[in-house]
Amino acid sequence: MNLIIDGNAFLNVAVSIVKNILANDKRIGEKYYVSDLLNDDKFILKQGSKDSFKSFSTNYFGSILAPFKENIQSVFFVFDSKSWRKKYIKEHFETHGEGDFSYKGQRKYDDKIYLFFEYFQTEILNIISDEYGVVVNRVPGAEGDDLIAYICENLKEDICIWSVDKDLTQLLESNKRKVILIMPKQMTKYKKIYTTEDFGKVENSPEVNLFDFDIEAIDNSAVTNIINDLTQKDYQHLTVDPTLDILTKCLAGDSSDNIPRVHPKMTASKVSRVIDHIKESYNWQDVISLIDSGDSGFFNSIREVSCDTLKIKDPGESKTLENNIQRNKTLVRLNTKLFPTEVLESIKASVDLTARRKFNYYKFKKNYRY
Repeated sequence: MNLIIDGNAFLNVAVSIVKNILANDKRIGEKYYVSDLLNDDKFILKQGSKDSFKSFSTNYFGSILAPFKENIQSVFFVFDSKSWRKKYIKEHFETHGEGDFSYKGQRKYDDKIYLFFEYFQTEILNIISDEYGVVVNRVPGAEGDDLIAYICENLKEDICIWSVDKDLTQLLESNKRKVILIMPKQMTKYKKIYTTEDFGKVENSPEVNLFDFDIEAIDNSAVTNIINDLTQKDYQHLTVDPTLDILTKCLAGDSSDNIPRVHPKMTASKVSRVIDHIKESYNWQDVISLIDSGDSGFFNSIREVSCDTLKIKDPGESKTLENNIQRNKTLVRLNTKLFPTEVLESIKASVDLTARRKFNYYKFKKNYRY
């Protein structure tokens, strides 16, 4: 099992909890930072803030590792950089004259939160990387989600993604290898495990010949055992249909990322009507590959049924709808075929899966209590 941790999600959760702890600590208070005496225009974390954050983040990391124990092969920490999608969407709207648009523009951040991010990446993360073999990746122009997608596409082994981003459910698999998603509680009652709907279902399993067998034909029960153990605790096992998620967001957009619907009148009921048509017209198992390949016949079918559903007859409005479908596909779909060439080449150069380090779980467990 390989563990991929969404570094920005990890830090946002850790910082949020630590800030609450510090605010109730009379020695620290709400102002967890001070002016840097050596640089009047800069700030640094108070020493007490550093100590509390280091203790919590390493223990929190340990709690994420705990369910996997010796089953962990590699641990990846991936981080966001400036997203290529911001440039893409700016150019798209300028080209099609649709006014201003801000990708993920509604998100707000504490203007001093970067102090925790810098401290984690320059000091804490260096230690766990050097000492225990954590693989750290941050690629200019790419989001952490892009790096996760690249790793999932190219590392054909069982993978667990740890993140708060439900967009990542589109990467889940339950075939020869398993890809699952784990989420922390946040503001909900339970921690969550997401798998595909067919997880755990074995169809026509061949009888194993002990003298001549394909190792890939043997189900890796470690993932199933881990999920069974976690659901006995405070985890809730939820299943998703990645194809349905992708197609729905292509049409309905994603309000959490400020991505609009392909048409103002494309309501949830109309999205369902379009998707029902696709289910009737295509093999559902082929839909993701048709989306990723940009199959013209497939997208023409989506456009035509969407226009029919929305009662669109004007050619100009039909063309706008087609452009918006392509726009949303590029923004919501995590597949390297859709990445700009220069971004994909940067990822390939930075994320070396052939020489990745093995995570030393026992050494970490010996040095940290959690």
